[in-house]
Amino acid sequence: MTYSISLGFDKITGEKIKQDIFNLCKKDIGSCILDYNIPPHITLSIFEYEPGIIDVLKKVVDSCGVFIKSGKLHFSSIGVFHPPVLYYAPIVTNKLIDINEKVFSLLKDINAKFNPYYVPNNWVPHVSLGYNMTNKDLLVAFEYINSVFNAFDGHYTRLILSKYDPYSEIYVVDLKSN
Repeated sequence: MTYSISLGFDKITGEKIKQDIFNLCKKDIGSCILDYNIPPHITLSIFEYEPGIIDVLKKVVDSCGVFIKSGKLHFSSIGVFHPPVLYYAPIVTNKLIDINEKVFSLLKDINAKFNPYYVPNNWVPHVSLGYNMTNKDLLVAFEYINSVFNAFDGHYTRLILSKYDPYSEIYVVDLKSN
């Protein structure tokens, strides 16, 4: 079964990004993330693990929550992956890299099978705005987001363990502040 561990945002950050996604979805381009009830987040790891062993994954998230504190991010750019995914990118800091490495290390200890795009030295922190787009849709989406984007600060406050197909949050840890 496919799982992820992600950073979740405070209400202000989440609503700001959700509004941008909502406005993008009104352009009818690709798949609307909001249709799948996926809240704005930064995925730290996507991995395969045996279904039904949720308690082990909850312990990993709890362990991460001991070391990871809530924090501030500065979103300064718009990016694109191929196949077309449009996203907001925070400035990559040592703290953000350390968080990804800590999550990877704890999951590695339980023999999770990793998506190679989310392992240390490959991971690109991002918040997806749209995906499953044609190249033409991507150009329209980028033009729109570029016209409304201003760099902004955001705050992550939670660690979220989720499963996919369909998406659902399984376990959430509120992060302590520094």
